[in-house]
Amino acid sequence: FGCQDFMNSSEIKSLYNSGHEIAAHTRTDRCAPGECSTGVGSRGLSLIDQLFEVDGLRLDLLRGIGVPVNTFAYPFGEFDDALISKLKSAGIVGARTVNFINVFGQPSYNEKIGGDRYKLFAAQINANTPITASDAPLTDGAGNPRPEWGHVESWINGAITAKKWLILVFHEVKQDCAGELFCITPSQFGAITSYLQSKASDLNVVTVSQGLSWMDNKPVSNLGTPVITIPEAGGNNTITVSASSSGGAQVLFTPVVSDDDTNLPLPLNAFCTIPTLVYPVLTGHPMWGVNFSKVVISGSTFPIGTSVVTCTAADTGGRIGTKRFAVVVN
Repeated sequence: FGCQDFMNSSEIKSLYNSGHEIAAHTRTDRCAPGECSTGVGSRGLSLIDQLFEVDGLRLDLLRGIGVPVNTFAYPFGEFDDALISKLKSAGIVGARTVNFINVFGQPSYNEKIGGDRYKLFAAQINANTPITASDAPLTDGAGNPRPEWGHVESWINGAITAKKWLILVFHEVKQDCAGELFCITPSQFGAITSYLQSKASDLNVVTVSQGLSWMDNKPVSNLGTPVITIPEAGGNNTITVSASSSGGAQVLFTPVVSDDDTNLPLPLNAFCTIPTLVYPVLTGHPMWGVNFSKVVISGSTFPIGTSVVTCTAADTGGRIGTKRFAVVVN
């Protein structure tokens, strides 16, 4: 489907088994700069779109790879309160931003106590990012002296001195970055890892999940699996309604999720779909022929006949609870 150079599930599982973390990033990378407006839903996304992008992807990864997927990387670093709430109710325990570097080339560090686990600062390393002091510009664009301009080695030193957490982001690593800003070469990447190794006695190199485990307000995953109930479906697991037209009828249902995880910032929500396949066609974001089950929420319009609704909920440990019920529209 045009994705031959992408990683498959087996390769991703191999990465995980080698000590790397697998995080979520939305299904379709929706929020490019200028695409989404703040203050309207989740960067302009409807509730159904939020569920599709966040809960849908987490379920894809949990089922497709079979490993916990508990953290999130915001597309283009874009987020707002609505999206953060969606992550919390989907069982995500933390999320990182990107490009938190000030005008003096200095990054923002993350605090162990009192830090916001859903607004983790991160510094992206691009093709023009200085790695060492010799790479750093000595003047600004107007020719004024700028002796304290930041570079990656100084960022690492700053984290060690302050005893804080520095997150580095690498968008792409490949041999030839000609004409590509969001890219570094293996040589540049190796220079950073070598410097980290030289400081091994002074720091810990961790995944996002490992770093989050040291922060306060940590959600705790217990052994129970989420349980979903649909009060409106009753004992026969069926909701029956009458339609006033051939277009179907709106159906109200309120999934209730219970789980034994503790210190959750919000109760877990249910992610509900019907077998109807949808193909998301998004400007600039082709999905290469991938189809998805249609997301439904309370108030969605169901067609005449019987539709089987499958609801899932995933706790912070990645355990998935499932509930199915029927919607009959006469």
